[in-house]
Parts: sequence; C-alpha cells; structure tokens
Amino acid sequence: MPNTFQDVFNPIVLTRVISQRIEASHSLLRRFGVQPGGPNELNYGHGRNGSYNIFNATLQVASGKMPGTAAGRRAPQTASKVPFVYPRLFDSIPLLAEDINNIAKIDDPAQRDKAGTNFIARQTQYLAQLAGNWRTAMLVGTLRDSLYYIADGETWHWTYDSSGAAGQIATSMPAGNKSQLNMVGAGNIISATWANPATDIPSHLLAIHAAFQQLSGSGLQSVMVQSSLWNSIISNDHVRDLAGTSVAPFTMYDLESGTGPDGKPYKTQIGKLNCVPWVDFYITDEGLEVGKPGSATFTKHVPNNSAIFMGSDVSGGDIACYVGGEPIAEVDGGPKVEKFGLNSWSRELSNPTITELFALDNALVVNQVPKNVAIGTVVF
Repeated sequence: MPNTFQDVFNPIVLTRVISQRIEASHSLLRRFGVQPGGPNELNYGHGRNGSYNIFNATLQVASGKMPGTAAGRRAPQTASKVPFVYPRLFDSIPLLAEDINNIAKIDDPAQRDKAGTNFIARQTQYLAQLAGNWRTAMLVGTLRDSLYYIADGETWHWTYDSSGAAGQIATSMPAGNKSQLNMVGAGNIISATWANPATDIPSHLLAIHAAFQQLSGSGLQSVMVQSSLWNSIISNDHVRDLAGTSVAPFTMYDLESGTGPDGKPYKTQIGKLNCVPWVDFYITDEGLEVGKPGSATFTKHVPNNSAIFMGSDVSGGDIACYVGGEPIAEVDGGPKVEKFGLNSWSRELSNPTITELFALDNALVVNQVPKNVAIGTVVF
C-alpha cells in the first residue's frame, strides 16, 4: 500500500489502488470477471467506437464425407455485429492543501494529520466506489436489458427506467426471455406465481433449463434473486417434497463478504436446491442509487418480484467488459498518452494550492450471447 505522496499520486499506483478497492468491494463485478483488470475485461484497441459479435452455439450436425473425397465447404457461422460508442466516466476530486494540512485524522481526531495521507486515502476509496458503482450499474442494466441513460447537458446518468431517459443501450435480449418467459414460443414457462407454495417451481426451473439448451446450446446455471424470493423458493411444497423429509431442501455452500458502495460490510449468500443441484442461486439485496442526482432512488440489482436466469458460461465470458481508449495529458503541456479502460492520476495546481484526483474509464459491459440470459416476473 502506498505511504508517501509520491507513491499515492503515481498514476500507475493510484490506478492499481483504485482497481484493488473495486475488486474487493464490488462482488457482482468480481463474480462476472468484469472488474478493472478482471479476466473478462477485453481490450481490442478500440478508441471511442467499438463493436462486438453476437454468437450462439450451433445445434446443427456436421456432414460426413466418403473416404477419399475432398472436405466439404461450409459458410462461416452467422454473427450479428453490434457497433457502439463507449460510455465515458470522467470524474475528479479537488483536495485543497490548506484543508488537508489542518484536518484531524478521521480515525484519530486527537492527532493532526499534517500530510493528509489518511484523508487522501479515504478520498481514493470514495473515487473507487464511484468508479465501481458505474461499472456495476452497467452490468446490472445489461443483465436486466434495461440500461438507460438520462442526459443533463454534457453529463449523463445511468438509470434502469425508460421514463425520462434520453436513450437505451440495448442488449438484444429476445422478448420471450422477459416477463413470464415464453422463451421458445410454447407458452409462458412461469405459469403461476412463486408466492404460492403449491406452484411447481422445480418444473419451471427444468423448463427454463431446456429452453436455454434449445436457444443457445446452453443450460440453466445460475439465478439471481432477492432474499425474500429465496425464502419463498425454499418454502415451496414441491421443492421440499423432492428433497425428501430427511434432508433440508437447500444448501448454503458459500458466503461472500466485502465492503458495499456505502462503505459498510456486506455478505452475499450463494446456495443451491437439492432438487436442481447444478443451479447456483445468487441471493442479494444489494443495489445502487441510479438516476439524476437529487432524484436518484435506491434500486436493487434484482427487481422486486423477479429473478434473473443465466445459462452456462454467462459468468465465464459471455458477459464481458470491453474497454476503449482516449488520449490524455495528465498535466498541462504534458505528453498525450492513450489510456484504455480505468485510469487514475493527480495533478498539482498552485493558485490556490490544490491536489486534484482524477478517474477515467472508457468501458461498456456487453452480453455476447443475449439468448443466454432471461429476466422473469415470478411473483404476480
């Protein structure tokens, strides 16, 4: 951990510190590998504009050839190319030297912190939380196919609601993968509310599993739910009957913990049902304040009365974070260097004496296999 001004304000160190704090405190980004430096962060050298291809696994069968004959010729797999313009986070925090020099240590008011390193560390943590929340909002909006933005002059803000939005970054999720999940055109899979203990939830899960296999060659792998819905699931008659009377209907086999967007510790539960043991349930009541400042509202990652269903490989690479670049001069008159993805640096101003912290992120979370995610209204 840096402990001098030179260390703290070194752009490489500052970026690394912020990235580490995002990694530690944003479990959803880490779960999908789209945190800064994560395994599913992709850099193809894009500038302001980028594109990605939508591929689905094929269910076709290769053709055989007689011995001694030439190889057959097959057209390349059809892919939909999706062009986009990279969203851009660019934020700063000015630190007035006079204030820093006279401030008391936040964690020890009796000792004056002349260097201000404690205060600066708190500000870099705050900047990290803002940057992590920005990517998390993109990830959540992508999973829900409801990533909208509100324009306010040259500034814009993420929201999950189309009301008052200037536009949407669409994910091409099929219409059948929403609401009651008529995923393959054979009728709604969610045919009864999950609030009723008599609803056959296991059969719904198996039908979603089969639908993913038909749509994308995948299968149901994980489900995101709020804790209240998880309680309804594990209290369901069919879930309990299929588990048998001698064992619990569910298993909590993991517990993730960290620091949430508000700086307070959180714990996220991950469980599974004994009737569908290959499916992970990610149980979270986390959320973000999205919308225009002043009217932003706390919104949970998973909508009320809904569940987000994901097929195989969604957390293994189908969901990715593409990063773009732009030329930046960190100080006036300094050299212009193209910065990709998340970068942080500082500059010194003399009149008045200010240290200004900057964070820049050109990034977009994308779903490269839109048929492999569904968001269902399961309580109605």
